[in-house]
Amino acid sequence: GYGAYSYHNSFLQYDDSLDRWEKVAFRGDTITPRFFAATGSADSSDEIFLFGGYGNESGNQVVGGRQYYDLYRIDLKKHTIRKCWNITPEKDVFVPANNLILSTDKKYFYVLCYPHEIARTQLRLYKFSVADGSYAVMGAPIPVNSMRIESDINLFRSARTDEFFCTVQEFTDRQHSSIKIYSLTAPPVSVAAYLAATRPPGDLPSRWQFALAAGLLVMTVGLPVWRRRRIRRQAKLRPAPTEETHRSPMPLAIPVENHPEPRVLRPGPLVNAVYLLGEFAVYDKKGMDITHLFPPKIKQLFVLILLGSKGDKGVTSRKISTRLWPDKDIASTKNIKGVTLNHLRSSISDLEGIGLVFQNDNYSFRLEEGFFCDYCLIAGLLRDDPAAVLDHLNLVLRGPLLPDMPDDLLDDRRSAYEQQLMDVLLPLLKRQYESGDLRLSLEITKLILSLDIFNEEALKYQLKCFRKLKGIDYSRKVYERWVLDYERSLGTEYQTAFDSILQ
Repeated sequence: GYGAYSYHNSFLQYDDSLDRWEKVAFRGDTITPRFFAATGSADSSDEIFLFGGYGNESGNQVVGGRQYYDLYRIDLKKHTIRKCWNITPEKDVFVPANNLILSTDKKYFYVLCYPHEIARTQLRLYKFSVADGSYAVMGAPIPVNSMRIESDINLFRSARTDEFFCTVQEFTDRQHSSIKIYSLTAPPVSVAAYLAATRPPGDLPSRWQFALAAGLLVMTVGLPVWRRRRIRRQAKLRPAPTEETHRSPMPLAIPVENHPEPRVLRPGPLVNAVYLLGEFAVYDKKGMDITHLFPPKIKQLFVLILLGSKGDKGVTSRKISTRLWPDKDIASTKNIKGVTLNHLRSSISDLEGIGLVFQNDNYSFRLEEGFFCDYCLIAGLLRDDPAAVLDHLNLVLRGPLLPDMPDDLLDDRRSAYEQQLMDVLLPLLKRQYESGDLRLSLEITKLILSLDIFNEEALKYQLKCFRKLKGIDYSRKVYERWVLDYERSLGTEYQTAFDSILQ
Protein backbone atom coordinates (compact mmCIF):
# COMPACT_ATOMS: atom_id res chain seq x y z
CA GLY A 1 0.00 0.00 0.00
CA TYR A 2 0.87 3.69 0.11
CA GLY A 3 0.65 6.39 2.76
CA ALA A 4 2.67 9.15 4.46
CA TYR A 5 4.86 9.51 1.33
CA SER A 6 5.97 5.88 1.61
CA TYR A 7 5.34 2.58 -0.13
CA HIS A 8 4.62 -0.34 2.21
CA ASN A 9 4.95 -4.14 2.24
CA SER A 10 3.71 -5.05 5.73
CA PHE A 11 1.07 -7.69 6.35
CA LEU A 12 -1.57 -6.69 8.89
CA GLN A 13 -4.11 -8.94 10.58
CA TYR A 14 -7.18 -7.68 12.38
CA ASP A 15 -7.76 -9.02 15.91
CA ASP A 16 -11.47 -8.58 16.55
CA SER A 17 -11.13 -9.45 20.25
CA LEU A 18 -8.74 -6.54 20.78
CA ASP A 19 -10.20 -4.36 18.00
CA ARG A 20 -6.83 -3.58 16.47
CA TRP A 21 -4.51 -4.40 13.60
CA GLU A 22 -1.30 -6.35 14.25
CA LYS A 23 1.67 -6.99 12.00
CA VAL A 24 2.27 -10.57 10.85
CA ALA A 25 5.74 -11.81 9.92
CA PHE A 26 6.13 -13.89 6.72
CA ARG A 27 8.98 -16.16 5.68
CA GLY A 28 10.38 -16.84 2.22
CA ASP A 29 10.74 -14.38 -0.63
CA THR A 30 10.40 -10.65 0.04
CA ILE A 31 7.83 -8.49 -1.70
CA THR A 32 9.31 -5.01 -2.17
CA PRO A 33 7.25 -2.02 -0.91
CA ARG A 34 4.61 -1.08 -3.47
CA PHE A 35 1.06 -0.05 -4.19
CA PHE A 36 -1.20 -0.63 -7.22
CA ALA A 37 -0.73 -4.38 -6.62
CA ALA A 38 -3.54 -6.79 -7.51
CA THR A 39 -4.50 -9.67 -5.23
CA GLY A 40 -6.93 -12.54 -5.53
CA SER A 41 -7.64 -16.11 -4.52
CA ALA A 42 -5.17 -18.76 -5.67
CA ASP A 43 -5.94 -22.40 -6.47
CA SER A 44 -5.78 -23.27 -2.76
CA SER A 45 -8.22 -21.97 -0.16
CA ASP A 46 -5.38 -20.84 2.15
CA GLU A 47 -3.38 -19.02 -0.54
CA ILE A 48 -3.64 -15.81 -2.50
CA PHE A 49 -1.79 -14.40 -5.51
CA LEU A 50 -0.24 -10.95 -5.53
CA PHE A 51 0.68 -9.45 -8.91
CA GLY A 52 2.63 -6.36 -9.97
CA GLY A 53 2.47 -2.85 -8.60
CA TYR A 54 4.50 0.34 -8.39
CA GLY A 55 7.15 1.22 -5.79
CA ASN A 56 10.82 0.77 -4.92
CA GLU A 57 13.12 -1.26 -2.68
CA SER A 58 13.52 1.46 -0.04
CA GLY A 59 9.85 2.35 0.27
CA ASN A 60 10.70 6.07 0.15
CA GLN A 61 8.51 7.87 -2.38
CA VAL A 62 11.09 10.65 -2.85
CA VAL A 63 13.43 8.16 -4.52
CA GLY A 64 10.83 7.56 -7.22
CA GLY A 65 9.29 4.31 -8.31
CA ARG A 66 9.02 1.72 -11.02
CA GLN A 67 6.50 -0.79 -12.29
CA TYR A 68 6.69 -4.40 -11.13
CA TYR A 69 5.52 -7.33 -13.25
CA ASP A 70 6.01 -10.21 -10.80
CA LEU A 71 3.72 -12.83 -9.26
CA TYR A 72 3.84 -14.11 -5.67
CA ARG A 73 2.02 -17.01 -4.02
CA ILE A 74 1.20 -16.13 -0.41
CA ASP A 75 0.21 -18.85 2.09
CA LEU A 76 -1.94 -17.21 4.76
CA LYS A 77 -1.89 -20.30 6.99
CA LYS A 78 1.85 -21.07 6.96
CA HIS A 79 2.83 -17.39 6.58
CA THR A 80 5.14 -18.02 3.63
CA ILE A 81 5.79 -16.17 0.38
CA ARG A 82 7.05 -17.75 -2.84
CA LYS A 83 7.92 -15.80 -5.96
CA CYS A 84 6.47 -17.52 -9.03
CA TRP A 85 7.95 -15.42 -11.83
CA ASN A 86 8.95 -11.99 -13.04
CA ILE A 87 8.49 -10.76 -16.61
CA THR A 88 9.54 -7.71 -18.63
CA PRO A 89 6.85 -6.60 -21.10
CA GLU A 90 8.26 -5.58 -24.47
CA LYS A 91 6.20 -2.41 -24.96
CA ASP A 92 3.42 -2.26 -22.40
CA VAL A 93 3.80 -0.04 -19.32
CA PHE A 94 1.02 -0.58 -16.80
CA VAL A 95 -0.07 -1.27 -13.26
CA PRO A 96 -2.90 -3.63 -12.32
CA ALA A 97 -6.16 -2.57 -10.70
CA ASN A 98 -7.08 -3.81 -7.22
CA ASN A 99 -7.83 -7.47 -7.78
CA LEU A 100 -7.29 -10.44 -10.04
CA ILE A 101 -9.62 -13.28 -10.98
CA LEU A 102 -8.42 -16.88 -11.41
CA SER A 103 -9.78 -18.76 -14.41
CA THR A 104 -12.02 -21.77 -13.81
CA ASP A 105 -9.28 -24.16 -14.96
CA LYS A 106 -6.79 -22.48 -12.54
CA LYS A 107 -4.23 -22.03 -15.35
CA TYR A 108 -4.68 -18.29 -15.90
CA PHE A 109 -5.70 -15.17 -14.07
CA TYR A 110 -7.40 -12.04 -15.40
CA VAL A 111 -6.59 -8.52 -14.27
CA LEU A 112 -7.44 -4.99 -15.44
CA CYS A 113 -4.34 -2.93 -16.24
CA TYR A 114 -3.67 0.68 -17.21
CA PRO A 115 -0.86 3.30 -17.25
CA HIS A 116 -1.49 5.02 -13.90
CA GLU A 117 0.62 8.11 -14.66
CA ILE A 118 -1.82 9.15 -17.44
CA ALA A 119 -4.93 10.84 -16.08
CA ARG A 120 -7.29 10.11 -18.97
CA THR A 121 -6.51 6.66 -20.29
CA GLN A 122 -7.93 3.20 -20.92
CA LEU A 123 -8.29 -0.02 -18.97
CA ARG A 124 -7.43 -3.27 -20.74
CA LEU A 125 -8.22 -6.79 -19.59
CA TYR A 126 -5.05 -8.93 -19.45
CA LYS A 127 -4.89 -12.73 -19.31
CA PHE A 128 -1.72 -14.06 -17.61
CA SER A 129 -0.45 -17.63 -17.41
CA VAL A 130 0.02 -18.74 -13.81
CA ALA A 131 2.86 -21.02 -14.93
CA ASP A 132 5.20 -18.61 -16.73
CA GLY A 133 3.66 -15.12 -16.97
CA SER A 134 3.00 -15.16 -20.69
CA TYR A 135 0.05 -12.91 -21.40
CA ALA A 136 -2.47 -11.66 -23.92
CA VAL A 137 -4.57 -8.50 -24.04
CA MET A 138 -8.28 -9.19 -24.25
CA GLY A 139 -11.31 -7.44 -25.69
CA ALA A 140 -12.05 -3.75 -26.07
CA PRO A 141 -10.58 -0.86 -24.03
CA ILE A 142 -12.56 0.80 -21.22
CA PRO A 143 -12.14 4.59 -20.86
CA VAL A 144 -11.12 5.75 -17.39
CA ASN A 145 -10.24 9.03 -15.69
CA SER A 146 -7.75 8.40 -12.85
CA MET A 147 -6.81 12.00 -12.04
CA ARG A 148 -6.94 11.38 -8.28
CA ILE A 149 -5.32 8.67 -6.18
CA GLU A 150 -8.72 7.89 -4.63
CA SER A 151 -9.92 6.45 -7.95
CA ASP A 152 -11.02 2.87 -7.48
CA ILE A 153 -11.14 0.09 -10.10
CA ASN A 154 -12.29 -3.49 -9.50
CA LEU A 155 -12.90 -6.63 -11.52
CA PHE A 156 -15.63 -9.12 -10.62
CA ARG A 157 -16.84 -12.40 -12.10
CA SER A 158 -20.36 -13.73 -11.91
CA ALA A 159 -20.28 -17.52 -11.52
CA ARG A 160 -23.95 -17.68 -12.48
CA THR A 161 -23.64 -15.88 -15.81
CA ASP A 162 -19.88 -16.46 -16.35
CA GLU A 163 -19.44 -12.73 -17.05
CA PHE A 164 -16.84 -10.24 -15.93
CA PHE A 165 -17.89 -6.87 -14.53
CA CYS A 166 -15.69 -3.83 -14.15
CA THR A 167 -16.55 -1.09 -11.64
CA VAL A 168 -14.85 2.28 -11.88
CA GLN A 169 -15.18 5.01 -9.26
CA GLU A 170 -13.78 8.27 -10.66
CA PHE A 171 -13.15 11.20 -8.32
CA THR A 172 -13.25 14.80 -9.52
CA ASP A 173 -12.21 15.91 -6.01
CA ARG A 174 -12.19 14.30 -2.58
CA GLN A 175 -15.92 14.79 -2.03
CA HIS A 176 -17.35 13.98 -5.45
CA SER A 177 -17.17 10.87 -7.57
CA SER A 178 -19.07 8.96 -10.21
CA ILE A 179 -19.41 5.19 -10.47
CA LYS A 180 -19.57 3.31 -13.76
CA ILE A 181 -20.20 -0.40 -14.27
CA TYR A 182 -19.17 -2.26 -17.41
CA SER A 183 -19.99 -5.83 -18.40
CA LEU A 184 -17.44 -7.77 -20.43
CA THR A 185 -18.41 -10.39 -22.97
CA ALA A 186 -17.95 -13.93 -21.66
CA PRO A 187 -15.71 -15.67 -22.23
CA PRO A 188 -13.17 -12.85 -22.88
CA VAL A 189 -11.80 -12.79 -26.41
CA SER A 190 -8.43 -11.66 -27.70
CA VAL A 191 -7.97 -8.20 -29.20
CA ALA A 192 -7.55 -9.76 -32.64
CA ALA A 193 -10.82 -11.67 -32.29
CA TYR A 194 -12.57 -8.54 -31.02
CA LEU A 195 -11.35 -6.45 -33.97
CA ALA A 196 -12.35 -9.20 -36.39
CA ALA A 197 -15.83 -9.27 -34.87
CA THR A 198 -16.22 -5.51 -35.32
CA ARG A 199 -15.14 -5.63 -38.98
CA PRO A 200 -18.09 -5.05 -41.32
CA PRO A 201 -19.43 -8.19 -43.02
CA GLY A 202 -18.13 -8.96 -46.47
CA ASP A 203 -14.74 -7.39 -45.80
CA LEU A 204 -12.47 -7.33 -48.81
CA PRO A 205 -9.53 -9.75 -49.12
CA SER A 206 -6.10 -8.36 -48.23
CA ARG A 207 -5.01 -7.84 -51.88
CA TRP A 208 -8.13 -5.76 -52.52
CA GLN A 209 -7.54 -3.89 -49.28
CA PHE A 210 -4.07 -3.03 -50.53
CA ALA A 211 -5.41 -1.84 -53.87
CA LEU A 212 -8.11 0.19 -52.14
CA ALA A 213 -5.54 1.73 -49.77
CA ALA A 214 -3.35 2.71 -52.70
CA GLY A 215 -6.32 4.30 -54.42
CA LEU A 216 -7.25 6.19 -51.28
CA LEU A 217 -3.68 7.42 -50.94
CA VAL A 218 -3.77 8.80 -54.47
CA MET A 219 -7.11 10.48 -53.75
CA THR A 220 -5.91 11.84 -50.41
CA VAL A 221 -2.78 13.40 -51.88
CA GLY A 222 -3.92 14.27 -55.38
CA LEU A 223 -7.56 15.23 -54.95
CA PRO A 224 -6.99 18.21 -52.61
CA VAL A 225 -4.38 19.64 -55.02
CA TRP A 226 -6.78 19.24 -57.98
CA ARG A 227 -9.63 20.69 -55.93
CA ARG A 228 -7.68 23.78 -54.86
CA ARG A 229 -6.72 24.45 -58.51
CA ARG A 230 -10.36 23.99 -59.53
CA ILE A 231 -11.55 26.41 -56.87
CA ARG A 232 -9.05 29.05 -57.95
CA ARG A 233 -10.15 28.68 -61.61
CA GLN A 234 -13.81 28.94 -60.61
CA ALA A 235 -13.14 31.97 -58.42
CA LYS A 236 -11.85 33.88 -61.42
CA LEU A 237 -15.04 33.13 -63.36
CA ARG A 238 -17.52 33.45 -60.48
CA PRO A 239 -19.66 36.63 -60.54
CA ALA A 240 -19.73 38.95 -57.53
CA PRO A 241 -22.22 37.79 -54.88
CA THR A 242 -25.62 39.46 -54.82
CA GLU A 243 -27.70 40.40 -51.81
CA GLU A 244 -29.88 37.36 -52.45
CA THR A 245 -26.95 34.95 -52.32
CA HIS A 246 -25.85 36.45 -48.98
CA ARG A 247 -29.28 35.70 -47.54
CA SER A 248 -29.39 32.08 -48.65
CA PRO A 249 -29.40 29.73 -45.68
CA MET A 250 -26.28 27.71 -44.87
CA PRO A 251 -26.80 24.07 -45.85
CA LEU A 252 -26.68 21.38 -43.18
CA ALA A 253 -23.73 19.73 -44.89
CA ILE A 254 -21.00 22.11 -46.06
CA PRO A 255 -19.70 21.26 -49.55
CA VAL A 256 -16.11 20.03 -49.36
CA GLU A 257 -14.89 22.51 -51.95
CA ASN A 258 -15.97 25.41 -49.70
CA HIS A 259 -13.93 24.17 -46.74
CA PRO A 260 -10.73 26.05 -45.94
CA GLU A 261 -7.63 23.98 -45.53
CA PRO A 262 -7.40 22.91 -41.87
CA ARG A 263 -4.85 24.75 -39.77
CA VAL A 264 -1.64 22.72 -39.35
CA LEU A 265 -0.85 22.31 -35.67
CA ARG A 266 2.86 21.72 -35.42
CA PRO A 267 4.16 19.74 -32.44
CA GLY A 268 6.31 21.55 -29.90
CA PRO A 269 10.05 20.94 -29.52
CA LEU A 270 11.18 17.60 -28.16
CA VAL A 271 14.64 18.67 -26.95
CA ASN A 272 15.24 20.38 -23.59
CA ALA A 273 11.49 20.76 -23.30
CA VAL A 274 9.02 20.70 -20.43
CA TYR A 275 5.28 20.47 -21.03
CA LEU A 276 2.91 21.58 -18.27
CA LEU A 277 -0.22 21.99 -20.40
CA GLY A 278 -2.17 18.75 -20.58
CA GLU A 279 -0.13 15.65 -19.85
CA PHE A 280 3.12 16.46 -18.00
CA ALA A 281 6.17 15.55 -20.08
CA VAL A 282 9.93 16.24 -20.03
CA TYR A 283 12.46 15.66 -22.84
CA ASP A 284 16.24 15.90 -22.30
CA LYS A 285 18.98 17.37 -24.48
CA LYS A 286 18.97 14.25 -26.69
CA GLY A 287 15.21 14.25 -27.16
CA MET A 288 14.68 11.29 -24.79
CA ASP A 289 11.47 11.18 -22.78
CA ILE A 290 12.60 11.41 -19.13
CA THR A 291 9.19 12.05 -17.57
CA HIS A 292 9.66 8.92 -15.44
CA LEU A 293 12.47 10.72 -13.56
CA PHE A 294 9.85 13.02 -12.04
CA PRO A 295 7.76 11.00 -9.59
CA PRO A 296 4.97 12.94 -7.83
CA LYS A 297 7.00 14.72 -5.13
CA ILE A 298 9.92 15.57 -7.46
CA LYS A 299 7.42 16.79 -10.04
CA GLN A 300 5.64 18.99 -7.50
CA LEU A 301 8.92 20.53 -6.35
CA PHE A 302 10.04 21.06 -9.94
CA VAL A 303 6.80 22.81 -10.91
CA LEU A 304 6.73 24.91 -7.74
CA ILE A 305 10.23 26.28 -8.37
CA LEU A 306 9.79 26.62 -12.14
CA LEU A 307 6.62 28.69 -11.82
CA GLY A 308 8.20 30.76 -9.07
CA SER A 309 11.23 31.48 -11.26
CA LYS A 310 9.31 33.31 -13.97
CA GLY A 311 9.21 36.99 -13.02
CA ASP A 312 9.54 36.22 -9.31
CA LYS A 313 12.49 35.89 -6.96
CA GLY A 314 11.93 32.19 -6.55
CA VAL A 315 10.43 30.03 -3.83
CA THR A 316 11.41 30.26 -0.18
CA SER A 317 12.56 27.20 1.69
CA ARG A 318 9.66 27.62 4.08
CA LYS A 319 7.11 27.67 1.24
CA ILE A 320 8.53 24.44 -0.17
CA SER A 321 8.12 22.74 3.21
CA THR A 322 4.56 23.95 3.78
CA ARG A 323 3.40 23.15 0.25
CA LEU A 324 4.99 19.71 -0.20
CA TRP A 325 4.68 18.42 3.38
CA PRO A 326 1.72 20.30 4.87
CA ASP A 327 1.20 17.70 7.59
CA LYS A 328 4.74 18.03 9.01
CA ASP A 329 6.47 20.65 11.15
CA ILE A 330 8.81 22.80 9.07
CA ALA A 331 11.81 21.79 11.18
CA SER A 332 11.14 18.09 10.63
CA THR A 333 11.14 18.48 6.83
CA LYS A 334 14.78 19.57 6.62
CA ASN A 335 16.21 16.15 5.78
CA ILE A 336 13.50 14.98 3.40
CA LYS A 337 13.59 18.37 1.66
CA GLY A 338 17.35 18.07 1.17
CA VAL A 339 16.98 14.58 -0.28
CA THR A 340 14.18 15.72 -2.59
CA LEU A 341 16.22 18.68 -3.85
CA ASN A 342 19.18 16.39 -4.58
CA HIS A 343 16.93 14.10 -6.59
CA LEU A 344 15.58 17.11 -8.45
CA ARG A 345 19.13 18.17 -9.39
CA SER A 346 19.73 14.65 -10.67
CA SER A 347 16.47 14.63 -12.66
CA ILE A 348 17.30 17.87 -14.52
CA SER A 349 20.99 17.04 -15.07
CA ASP A 350 20.33 15.99 -18.69
CA LEU A 351 18.45 19.20 -19.47
CA GLU A 352 20.40 22.11 -20.90
CA GLY A 353 19.49 25.74 -20.22
CA ILE A 354 18.18 25.18 -16.70
CA GLY A 355 20.02 25.08 -13.38
CA LEU A 356 18.92 25.13 -9.74
CA VAL A 357 20.07 28.18 -7.77
CA PHE A 358 19.84 28.84 -4.00
CA GLN A 359 20.26 32.43 -2.90
CA ASN A 360 18.94 34.38 0.10
CA ASP A 361 16.94 31.37 1.26
CA ASN A 362 15.18 31.23 -2.12
CA TYR A 363 15.27 28.43 -4.67
CA SER A 364 14.92 29.31 -8.34
CA PHE A 365 15.87 28.03 -11.77
CA ARG A 366 18.36 29.89 -13.92
CA LEU A 367 16.75 29.64 -17.35
CA GLU A 368 18.76 30.19 -20.50
CA GLU A 369 18.19 30.14 -24.23
CA GLY A 370 17.54 26.64 -25.51
CA PHE A 371 15.25 25.59 -22.65
CA PHE A 372 11.55 25.38 -23.57
CA CYS A 373 8.43 25.36 -21.39
CA ASP A 374 5.02 25.49 -23.07
CA TYR A 375 3.21 27.17 -20.18
CA CYS A 376 5.94 29.81 -19.76
CA LEU A 377 5.62 30.70 -23.45
CA ILE A 378 1.80 30.85 -23.51
CA ALA A 379 1.51 32.69 -20.17
CA GLY A 380 3.96 35.33 -21.44
CA LEU A 381 1.99 35.79 -24.65
CA LEU A 382 -1.31 36.06 -22.79
CA ARG A 383 0.23 38.83 -20.74
CA ASP A 384 2.08 40.74 -23.49
CA ASP A 385 0.57 39.79 -26.86
CA PRO A 386 -2.67 37.74 -26.63
CA ALA A 387 -3.15 37.68 -30.41
CA ALA A 388 0.14 35.79 -30.80
CA VAL A 389 -1.32 32.87 -28.84
CA LEU A 390 -3.12 31.84 -32.04
CA ASP A 391 0.26 30.95 -33.55
CA HIS A 392 0.80 28.38 -30.81
CA LEU A 393 -2.56 26.59 -30.71
CA ASN A 394 -0.70 23.28 -30.86
CA LEU A 395 0.47 23.96 -27.31
CA VAL A 396 -2.76 25.44 -25.99
CA LEU A 397 -4.83 22.51 -27.25
CA ARG A 398 -2.76 20.01 -25.25
CA GLY A 399 -5.05 20.78 -22.33
CA PRO A 400 -5.36 22.67 -19.01
CA LEU A 401 -2.43 23.58 -16.78
CA LEU A 402 -1.29 20.41 -14.96
CA PRO A 403 -4.78 18.90 -14.58
CA ASP A 404 -3.52 16.11 -12.29
CA MET A 405 -1.80 18.42 -9.78
CA PRO A 406 -3.58 19.68 -6.62
CA ASP A 407 -4.84 23.27 -6.81
CA ASP A 408 -3.07 24.37 -3.63
CA LEU A 409 0.32 23.83 -5.28
CA LEU A 410 -0.46 26.18 -8.13
CA ASP A 411 -1.61 29.18 -6.08
CA ASP A 412 -3.93 31.20 -8.26
CA ARG A 413 -1.96 30.53 -11.44
CA ARG A 414 -4.35 27.95 -12.84
CA SER A 415 -7.46 30.12 -12.46
CA ALA A 416 -5.68 33.23 -13.80
CA TYR A 417 -4.31 31.28 -16.78
CA GLU A 418 -7.69 29.77 -17.60
CA GLN A 419 -9.47 33.13 -17.40
CA GLN A 420 -6.93 34.80 -19.69
CA LEU A 421 -7.09 31.86 -22.08
CA MET A 422 -10.89 31.92 -22.21
CA ASP A 423 -10.78 35.58 -23.24
CA VAL A 424 -8.77 34.45 -26.29
CA LEU A 425 -10.49 31.16 -27.06
CA LEU A 426 -14.13 32.28 -27.15
CA PRO A 427 -13.67 34.95 -29.87
CA LEU A 428 -11.38 32.56 -31.75
CA LEU A 429 -14.02 29.84 -31.63
CA LYS A 430 -16.59 32.13 -33.21
CA ARG A 431 -14.19 33.16 -36.00
CA GLN A 432 -13.09 29.61 -36.78
CA TYR A 433 -16.66 28.34 -36.92
CA GLU A 434 -17.77 31.15 -39.21
CA SER A 435 -14.76 30.48 -41.47
CA GLY A 436 -15.87 26.86 -41.83
CA ASP A 437 -12.95 25.20 -39.99
CA LEU A 438 -15.16 22.79 -38.08
CA ARG A 439 -12.41 20.40 -37.01
CA LEU A 440 -10.37 23.09 -35.28
CA SER A 441 -13.58 24.55 -33.84
CA LEU A 442 -14.31 21.20 -32.19
CA GLU A 443 -10.80 21.08 -30.72
CA ILE A 444 -11.31 24.53 -29.25
CA THR A 445 -14.71 23.60 -27.77
CA LYS A 446 -13.14 20.50 -26.25
CA LEU A 447 -10.49 22.61 -24.52
CA ILE A 448 -12.99 25.23 -23.31
CA LEU A 449 -15.26 22.53 -21.86
CA SER A 450 -12.28 20.97 -20.07
CA LEU A 451 -11.73 24.36 -18.39
CA ASP A 452 -15.40 25.15 -17.83
CA ILE A 453 -17.53 22.03 -18.26
CA PHE A 454 -20.82 23.97 -18.37
CA ASN A 455 -19.78 26.74 -20.74
CA GLU A 456 -22.88 27.30 -22.86
CA GLU A 457 -21.09 29.18 -25.63
CA ALA A 458 -18.72 26.26 -26.21
CA LEU A 459 -21.64 23.82 -26.08
CA LYS A 460 -23.50 25.82 -28.73
CA TYR A 461 -20.63 25.70 -31.22
CA GLN A 462 -19.88 22.06 -30.41
CA LEU A 463 -23.46 21.09 -31.22
CA LYS A 464 -23.42 23.17 -34.42
CA CYS A 465 -20.19 21.50 -35.56
CA PHE A 466 -21.52 18.03 -34.81
CA ARG A 467 -24.74 18.81 -36.67
CA LYS A 468 -22.79 19.63 -39.83
CA LEU A 469 -20.22 16.87 -39.49
CA LYS A 470 -22.25 13.98 -38.06
CA GLY A 471 -25.90 14.96 -38.37
CA ILE A 472 -28.69 16.28 -36.21
CA ASP A 473 -29.28 13.01 -34.32
CA TYR A 474 -25.67 12.79 -33.13
CA SER A 475 -25.74 16.43 -32.07
CA ARG A 476 -28.94 15.85 -30.09
CA LYS A 477 -27.38 12.88 -28.23
CA VAL A 478 -24.40 15.02 -27.22
CA TYR A 479 -26.82 17.68 -25.97
CA GLU A 480 -28.83 15.14 -23.95
CA ARG A 481 -25.68 13.77 -22.25
CA TRP A 482 -24.58 17.31 -21.42
CA VAL A 483 -27.97 18.19 -19.94
CA LEU A 484 -27.93 15.02 -17.83
CA ASP A 485 -24.47 15.90 -16.43
CA TYR A 486 -25.63 19.48 -15.83
CA GLU A 487 -28.66 18.38 -13.82
CA ARG A 488 -26.70 15.78 -11.83
CA SER A 489 -23.95 18.22 -10.95
CA LEU A 490 -25.93 21.40 -10.29
CA GLY A 491 -29.18 19.87 -9.06
CA THR A 492 -31.34 21.97 -11.38
CA GLU A 493 -32.83 21.54 -14.82
CA TYR A 494 -31.16 23.08 -17.84
CA GLN A 495 -33.57 25.60 -19.32
CA THR A 496 -32.38 26.10 -22.92
CA ALA A 497 -33.96 23.69 -25.43
CA PHE A 498 -31.90 21.91 -28.08
CA ASP A 499 -33.49 23.80 -30.98
CA SER A 500 -32.96 27.13 -29.25
CA ILE A 501 -29.27 26.58 -28.56
CA LEU A 502 -28.60 25.80 -32.21
CA GLN A 503 -30.09 29.06 -33.44
